[in-house]
Amino acid sequence: MFSKRGRPWEAEALPPDRRLRANLADLFVSNDVSAARAQSIFADAEASGARNVADLAKAGHTGKHQKNLARDLTRMLHKNSQWPRPYNAQVRTWNAKAEKVELQEVPVLLPHEIVWAMTKDESTSEHLLRQQLCTQDQDHLNRVCAETGCNPEKTLGLGLWGDGVPYNYDRTASIDIFSLSVPGFHSGAFMNMRIPLFALDHKHVVKGATLDDLMEVLAWSFTCLALGKYPVARHDNSPFNSSDRSRLKQAGSSINLHGILVECRGDWKQLKDVFRFPQFNENAGICWLCTCTPQMWRLVGEEAPWRHNRLDHWAFLERLRAQGLEASPLFACPGLETSCFKPDWLHVVDLGVACDFLGNVLLLLSKKFTGATHKARVGAMWQHIQGWYRDQAVENRLDNLYPTMLQAKASNPPKLRAKAAQARGLVPYASFAAAELLESGPVDALAASMATELAACYECLSPTKFDHEVLAFHCRRYCHLAVEMESQHDGVSWRLKPKVHLFQELCEFHVDCPSLFWTYRDEDFGGSMAQLAKRRGGPKNPGVVSRAVLNKHCSKHKLPSF
Repeated sequence: MFSKRGRPWEAEALPPDRRLRANLADLFVSNDVSAARAQSIFADAEASGARNVADLAKAGHTGKHQKNLARDLTRMLHKNSQWPRPYNAQVRTWNAKAEKVELQEVPVLLPHEIVWAMTKDESTSEHLLRQQLCTQDQDHLNRVCAETGCNPEKTLGLGLWGDGVPYNYDRTASIDIFSLSVPGFHSGAFMNMRIPLFALDHKHVVKGATLDDLMEVLAWSFTCLALGKYPVARHDNSPFNSSDRSRLKQAGSSINLHGILVECRGDWKQLKDVFRFPQFNENAGICWLCTCTPQMWRLVGEEAPWRHNRLDHWAFLERLRAQGLEASPLFACPGLETSCFKPDWLHVVDLGVACDFLGNVLLLLSKKFTGATHKARVGAMWQHIQGWYRDQAVENRLDNLYPTMLQAKASNPPKLRAKAAQARGLVPYASFAAAELLESGPVDALAASMATELAACYECLSPTKFDHEVLAFHCRRYCHLAVEMESQHDGVSWRLKPKVHLFQELCEFHVDCPSLFWTYRDEDFGGSMAQLAKRRGGPKNPGVVSRAVLNKHCSKHKLPSF
């Protein structure tokens, strides 16, 4: 985050004579410049008489030892840091060169150590306990506290997010990243606070092994946090080793606050790959919250069987075992259940239901504009959209609009190609334009009604205006209309997809406002971590990326405090 002057916010808050150091250091830890370039800038700054840069100018023996520059700069910037040291876990990873699975060390920031470090400051501890959790999260926290004997007034609800994020220029490589957050803050620094726990190049991930090993480490740490005690051994019950000297000193001591994992966020693919949740075409069931199957999800009415056959945590685990699958080790966290994993509005609606609808309705609307060709009519509609953008002062706008952004090929179902926020910004336009331009024919009338109902769902996203019954009503109405619209077409236009079911789960069965737990801030954070993961060379073992991300994040940001 940067100030109006282009400086990092943390540099803006420093005394004037320390801002240059912080500003230049941010260029290095943000991966904007190489270590060699950063050291040369620090050396030039010192030669020009700048203060507080002498130590950084001496990195790599004043730049003579190029291979040591990144290491030296990172260590110097990390000096006197309040962040805990990463925990080195032995994890099964894939060695592509040798084509075999092997154990490698992957650094992990442990949740119980992060909370302990943050809450050493009593004012921060008191502020964190003022969190205002969603109804479902608070109920879960209270129940787990009653089962474990924790005092809910001294227990922090925590959130976990995970996803894959591209991190190279052509998006052919990605990192799997998991982060910790403190939900329940709607303003202030903790609202946007995300702390990386680990980051791993996806090419090293062994399906069903690598992330299971890391989830086992996280479950162990969350268990320590729920107990409010530092562990007396490593996560696999082996003795602490030479890298755990500080942990050995704290073994068995108390942590200032208890903590419970109450909220897990991620897209459908990540839930499938990491936690073995069902995907959209599994005959045993497509949902972790009910018994809906591929044959049922188009049954959207109140009489639909899946509405009355809900799937609790233990029934879900039983279904997994019937499929020959084991539950994720993360479920060893005290009280963690499938209900803690929430469908995400960004992926389910903005990039799913809404983009599918917008692709179809914008194609329909384009026919109402004049032009000799389809491209010309889409261009005329784009001019109309731009005028509406200006009138409504829309912040997240499309940069342009081409026919292929609505439908890639004639054989493909229409779907708007846009970012999530851009799609969200267009939903009110669809409602406005449909009312203005569509006629009274059956398809036009249905499309206009769908636009109205979907826009009404979006109007419920503000926590101050949220009404669960209103959202559930408009969601159900939209789904009814969508099923009817699909039945009148050829299987390409207006084709429904299984995310409609998660849309109903999210709007009708979650009593809290979806914007309180959507992943927009997580996705932004993932992009910033991808920037830190970029490398200019060096060894390619699995632990390198995670160590670089954690070290640079901790060098770039101070430990969160109030």
